[in-house]
Amino acid sequence: MGPISASNAIIQIGQIWTINYPYTSNPVEYKPRPGVIVGWTDFGPDEDELVWVVSITSHGDGGRSRKGEIKVENPDQFGLTEGSYIRARNIYSISTDLFPTSIGPIGTLSDELVVRILKEIAKAITGKKYGLLPR
Repeated sequence: MGPISASNAIIQIGQIWTINYPYTSNPVEYKPRPGVIVGWTDFGPDEDELVWVVSITSHGDGGRSRKGEIKVENPDQFGLTEGSYIRARNIYSISTDLFPTSIGPIGTLSDELVVRILKEIAKAITGKKYGLLPR
């Protein structure tokens, strides 16, 4: 899957962007948070033009990670706080209108980390690791 373009910005899998996520409790309000691009729908005249993103959260207060979270090594290189985790099971479909394309991505993860994220997503979707489906 090659890169896509949104308002003259190139969006690629593995990039970290600050994205305006909808609040869980109030879908008309948004909060800027970092997230990793993991895919997108088709782009064209009659398409949804959505980008799939997993959020990044911080457990800098000493909190423990949850199932499906992947630790960001050297988070300072992306402007993230210590104790930042990729929430691979927290997938959002985000319109490119919610991307601050004038700023661009804040970094790109290694291919190895992107593969780990995609594998964690696949486990959650298929349920194989979590015992939801027969193996």
